[in-house]
Amino acid sequence: MQDLKDKTAFVTGAASGIGRGIAVRLAAAGANVVAADVDAAGLDETALAVREVGRNVDVELLDVRDEEAFAALATKFNPDVLCLNAGVFRGGLMWESPVADWEWVMSVNVFGIINGLRAFVPGMIERGRPGHIEITASMAGLVATGMSGIYTASKFAALAMAESLARDLQSVGAPIGVSVLCPSAVNTGIGSSQRSREEAVADDAGANAIEEILTDFCAKGLDPSEVGQMVVEAIQHDQFLIPTRDTFAEFIRVRSEALMRRELPPFQMFD
Repeated sequence: MQDLKDKTAFVTGAASGIGRGIAVRLAAAGANVVAADVDAAGLDETALAVREVGRNVDVELLDVRDEEAFAALATKFNPDVLCLNAGVFRGGLMWESPVADWEWVMSVNVFGIINGLRAFVPGMIERGRPGHIEITASMAGLVATGMSGIYTASKFAALAMAESLARDLQSVGAPIGVSVLCPSAVNTGIGSSQRSREEAVADDAGANAIEEILTDFCAKGLDPSEVGQMVVEAIQHDQFLIPTRDTFAEFIRVRSEALMRRELPPFQMFD
């Protein structure tokens, strides 16, 4: 989809961070944007940024865990580009993490993608127009680390869903490309995801510590706008994997070679 002018792009998690970066960069490339999130104030800021580059924007309050809400939006919008970007983080030791943490992360990071695909893909296929779907995974979808098992499991799932989705779309002859974004450090608020959580959060010193580390790590990362531009270029050139660092190839090689030797892959520090 090299020409994004006057196309419609639907972006989840668009109120801040990578989602906002994607929305604004798509608008700068000529697309009209539907920005969806649970954060109303953040959505207003994203809408302002989109309008500043001269494109139309619709703002929709959406909890990606809500299948019915997604389905209702699919009757209102016909996107050419679908960016399923919403995500949250919770750290901690896997055996100490309460079921509520597992359910929360999986409901956003995995079912948020499932709900979006089920809502929009049938219409995208039926219309028969060229389109593109971007799914946001993580470097943690390529290389597993400790103290973040819930998040890592959700992002491995996101990467697998993107790959399977591409195969499924090819099998039905749909002219719809797929990209999966695997960011490393990006200056976002992912480390403080608990701010968007409605239910009470158990006090977990280990989980809190890893989230503080993640916050510091992200603060030194790329600007979300840079990552948004990477997504736009991947859509335009039908690129499947979107790494945010050139070092990713080495991470993947080291992990793959260890697995081929039937060994536990070594710990690798993200950059």
